[in-house]
Amino acid sequence: MLGSFFRRKQFQNMYTVVRRTFSSDDFMDPYFTSKKFTELDIKPNLKQALQNQGYKYLTEIQALSMDAILKGKNSLLLSETGSGKTLCYVVPIINQIYKRLAQPENKNPMRGALILAPTKELCSQIYATFRKLDQEHIIRITRTGSIMHIAPVVHLLDQRIDPDQLREISQQNMVNALTWSEWDVVVSTPVKLDNLFSMKDKKDPYDVNPKTVVLDEYDLLLGEENIAKATTNILRRFAGVHKSHFGETNKERQFILCGATSPRKVGGINIQDEVKNWFVDLQVFKSEDFHKFSERIDCESVDVPDGILPEKEVAMLAKVIQSSTANKIIVFCNSMQRVQLVHEYLTRKGEMCLPYFASMPEEERMNVLSKFNSPEFNYRILAATDLASRGIDFVGVEHVIQFDFGTNITAIMHRAGRTARIGKKGRFTSFIRPKDELLYSRFQEILKGKLDIEAVFSHKRSLNKKEKKIAQRKEAEEEEESEI
Repeated sequence: MLGSFFRRKQFQNMYTVVRRTFSSDDFMDPYFTSKKFTELDIKPNLKQALQNQGYKYLTEIQALSMDAILKGKNSLLLSETGSGKTLCYVVPIINQIYKRLAQPENKNPMRGALILAPTKELCSQIYATFRKLDQEHIIRITRTGSIMHIAPVVHLLDQRIDPDQLREISQQNMVNALTWSEWDVVVSTPVKLDNLFSMKDKKDPYDVNPKTVVLDEYDLLLGEENIAKATTNILRRFAGVHKSHFGETNKERQFILCGATSPRKVGGINIQDEVKNWFVDLQVFKSEDFHKFSERIDCESVDVPDGILPEKEVAMLAKVIQSSTANKIIVFCNSMQRVQLVHEYLTRKGEMCLPYFASMPEEERMNVLSKFNSPEFNYRILAATDLASRGIDFVGVEHVIQFDFGTNITAIMHRAGRTARIGKKGRFTSFIRPKDELLYSRFQEILKGKLDIEAVFSHKRSLNKKEKKIAQRKEAEEEEESEI
């Protein structure tokens, strides 16, 4: 793990930036392996597509897992953010479909792939990856809830139709569109797909029958309260042997799980037990840097005095941004209100900044990501909640700022993972307030390799119980000493 050279200084005035840094210049390791995509047992047209997109060498997790996935093995991929896990399943799925199309005599109804991801943004990104590599436009791929499903009812918007009725028509249109004979790949969030299945089952519960099922960001899909129930319903359908439409034939499916973090528990659910219960003969592929803070990231922090006004806090943020040489910066906040505060202040100061949070309309969120990633626009800063921290591959982000310190190690790891992707370097700045000191001190110890991630933080939005008790006991002892 990394050596850390943090030093504490007294905060002299509210506009002084106080940093504690370490450098990654001395221990850069080769990011790619010596294995080439041309060495994989895949179709020639797929090899050519990879070459056209600039893919030559495999990353560590790709080199570890790709051969097994191509052979149809159930696989769990554990690797740091930005390590190329998406290609680990996209390439084998495309190859599987190409091989199937070359065998018209193959009448096995189990074919194609179903891919689950926690957000519509990540679904869109996965969809785009398939499109880029399927350069002959052979594969039929769709996303549930995409504009193609909504478009047929747009003409009704001008008519006086009850909104609930309009929603029902739109839902039915999506159900009708989810006909497995029409598609090779379906990408969806679990909640949306589970809802469609509940409606589709009334007519044809056996229609959707994928050969491969992918769970991207599997810890969220199996553990997040709002998503886990829907994911479980889908797994009961395709992975379960008992009480499933497909019964024993489910054993013939391939399951691929991907994650940049793998906590023991999420929201009281034991994720590791869930994985063991659902998936048979699961091969685990883990990169060397999994659950480690990237050595390619230079860390620094800014001390924020207690009781400072929000306007002064954002002024400090603006000073950090002005001093940054990064072309693209993401500022993470813990709430929509804080995102709006940052966006409004920076915009008034002339910064090209975009806001991004979950309650924005879907189309508006997509437009924000498009503008931030596109070289045609000059937006330098994205102020966002943790919605932007999971799975999304931002283009060229060189600097990530935690304006609000992450509430757990998983959030911090995923935030930092938006920079230093695909072998590049990055910068990670954390604003530290007095209430964050205990968490931050533990974070420093993780960086130094003195503490294991799971031993320090829970996946919930706080320190685990053991750490809380230590903190409370320390506070009590300090109070007793002050009284004496």
